[in-house]
Amino acid sequence: ENTIKRDAAFADLREMIAEPNLTGPTISRLREMVREYDDYEIITTTQYNSSSDRDIRIRKSYKESLRLRLQEIAAGDPNAISTYSVLFSRLIGD
Repeated sequence: ENTIKRDAAFADLREMIAEPNLTGPTISRLREMVREYDDYEIITTTQYNSSSDRDIRIRKSYKESLRLRLQEIAAGDPNAISTYSVLFSRLIGD
């Protein structure tokens, strides 16, 4: 149930940031956060998707880098920080 709610929230976020009329620093940050997350998902599910120790270590490293990058993007914007805390941290298992 939590996974379904989280996925629905992420889909809602995607829909919101796709609106071309929405502008401003928070929307820009959210768009960048979604882009970073999408890049992470692509690389960890297509290139490093085996259960080998090497791939597990690489995925863990990418996840940590993503966590830091998302926090960096969100820094200074209470709405982006909240989105990280409520949504992205759960998506990446932080």
